[in-house]
Amino acid sequence: MILAGHSLGGALAACAAVLHEKPAAACYTYGQPRIGLIAGQSQTPICRFINRADIVPRVPVDFRKLVRDSADTPIVEKLALKLVDALGKITVADIDYSHAGESYVIGKDGKLAENGEADYLKFLLKSLPDSLKSLLASRLSGGAIAYKGDLISDHSGKKYVAALEKLA
Repeated sequence: MILAGHSLGGALAACAAVLHEKPAAACYTYGQPRIGLIAGQSQTPICRFINRADIVPRVPVDFRKLVRDSADTPIVEKLALKLVDALGKITVADIDYSHAGESYVIGKDGKLAENGEADYLKFLLKSLPDSLKSLLASRLSGGAIAYKGDLISDHSGKKYVAALEKLA
């Protein structure tokens, strides 16, 4: 048996790999958010793929810290912090949200990053200020926010398939 999934499906596949008593042959996830409270050693090999600046593998995240660490101007930081406050004050500090298994990061050049998570975090932090500016400058279009930045678009299942096909 092989477990696989994208986004929430990836998180569920990873949970199954960690919790199931009988190991599967492998678990492959794509754009999987962190799993809470149950992350740990798995008898099933877990391979997590992350595409470029996809923000989902970093959630849940401490948005205040992420914004402070990456905003390039006080104005962007101030606006972003107001946006975070408007979304409510939900803390996840008491819950251990983490990843299980090995991560494989597909960089902007379409190749696997040498340092995995470390390279992904650097790339994400570098991309965040421009993406925040784009998000804050977005306007409503047909009832939806017209934002096309990498943080969200890199999470698309089609983009994962295209990125993985280039690796092959």
